[in-house]
Amino acid sequence: MKITGLETIRIAERPSLIWVLVHTDVGPTGLRETFFGAAAVEAHVPDWIAPRVMGRDPLAIDALSSGVEMRGNSAFKIALWDLFGKATALSPQRAKRREQSEHQGVYRHFAS
Repeated sequence: MKITGLETIRIAERPSLIWVLVHTDVGPTGLRETFFGAAAVEAHVPDWIAPRVMGRDPLAIDALSSGVEMRGNSAFKIALWDLFGKATALSPQRAKRREQSEHQGVYRHFAS
């Protein structure tokens, strides 16, 4: 499976929200929203993240999301977990627990 597209979606009714949609060559997609700095994320995803992840394996979540600016990272990384769950038929929570049993990492995001 490879990433074939990255899309940002904003709807008029919720201008402070932006959705990040990850497309793949075999069908499953990943979707996640972020609310903090929507305009910055909307510019950051196509300009910075997309060129670095196109054609890569979306299930390599940590490798893809390392070095990505935090606001874009949170939506992009969680969209990848959404896609992972669809592609593996595991819930994102179960998949994350499986990963944490192999590597005890912590993921957190604080908005001020």
